[in-house]
Amino acid sequence: MELGRGVSSIVKEGEDIYFNCNVDSNPPTYKISWFRKSQAILHHPAQGILLSGNSLALRGITRHQAGPYTCAASNVEGDAHSPPLTLHVNYAPVCAAGGAARVLAAGLGQQVNVTCQVEAAPSAVRFSWVFNNSLTSHRLPGDQVFITPDGGSAVQLVARTHQDYGTLQCWAQNNVGKMTQPCLFHVVPAGRPEQPARCLVVNKTYNSLVVECTPGSDGGLKQVFIAKVFEAVTGRGQVNVTSESPIFTLEGLTPGLDYIIQVTAWNKLGSSDPVKLEALTYKMAENRMRDEQGSEGGGGGHGSGLLLVSLVVVTAVVTVASAAGLVGRCLWARRHDRDLITGGNRNIKGYLAPPETHSKRLSGEDGTDDDDVHFEVPTISLETQREPGTMVAVTQ
Repeated sequence: MELGRGVSSIVKEGEDIYFNCNVDSNPPTYKISWFRKSQAILHHPAQGILLSGNSLALRGITRHQAGPYTCAASNVEGDAHSPPLTLHVNYAPVCAAGGAARVLAAGLGQQVNVTCQVEAAPSAVRFSWVFNNSLTSHRLPGDQVFITPDGGSAVQLVARTHQDYGTLQCWAQNNVGKMTQPCLFHVVPAGRPEQPARCLVVNKTYNSLVVECTPGSDGGLKQVFIAKVFEAVTGRGQVNVTSESPIFTLEGLTPGLDYIIQVTAWNKLGSSDPVKLEALTYKMAENRMRDEQGSEGGGGGHGSGLLLVSLVVVTAVVTVASAAGLVGRCLWARRHDRDLITGGNRNIKGYLAPPETHSKRLSGEDGTDDDDVHFEVPTISLETQREPGTMVAVTQ
């Protein structure tokens, strides 16, 4: 592969260039292919890429088309590739990626260092700076312009009054030409950051809290975020955490306490107004069990003691009443049984007295006590009388 007649391997951006692929083969080739950095090049006239026979034409070449080129030939016997040919494209300076326009904030009397980085081929460039605002436009003197070790340029600017805020233009040129668009730096007044927004406690344990917020405006300067934790009752501080993002894990807290959390943003010019949150850490397991048992007891030690005394008194009264009733029933039963057995002074219809010997024994004439008396209860049979509803007791 070779460049077209009269074409150098070092060209300027915007020029046209031609490549030829010279092939010796038998049988003849049926295809010629072109590659840049191993990527196939396709026919695309709208982009200035023209393929014709054994030639490649690039119209209005850009710096992005620099690099190694190869061609490949194919016949029925196989393929062959040429050695690479490297194309160099020279171009005027352009702003480095991400440096086309930037906003810088500075307070009154605060020095601002502004650095300008460009890309160019060849890399030897010369810089100039222009400052302008709605009131003035002038070129910065040489004593304010410096060359950085990496080949860039820097200036130092101090805003003494509000009229010193404006836009800095960084211009560069090399032997190809001058940049068509300068690198812009807008210097604006700096201020305190805004307070964080939408702060929430997103997680908590018995000894930690997790807080997340959305950052506000940084006031034109780099900001950091600070979270402070205070006990709600005593006001004593417990935790102080600083973070580059408004996300905090606040650890080392006391279980089961109420806390006040203050979140602020800070930059070199001061702090924002604080955002205040209230949060409660979980209680330890044993404390929760103790509290639950206390709450089930009826609202405190005094109430539970009264309830216990009341239960004891009621139980004692019921027990005594039950015992008295039982004793009374026993005494009544004994007296009733004695009257039935001895005959006594009661006249019980249909009952026949037992023999005399049994009466004496039952009456205690043999010297025994009533409590020790052993007696036989007569068998009583019930028969239905002719008259409905009457019963007759007959001793067998």
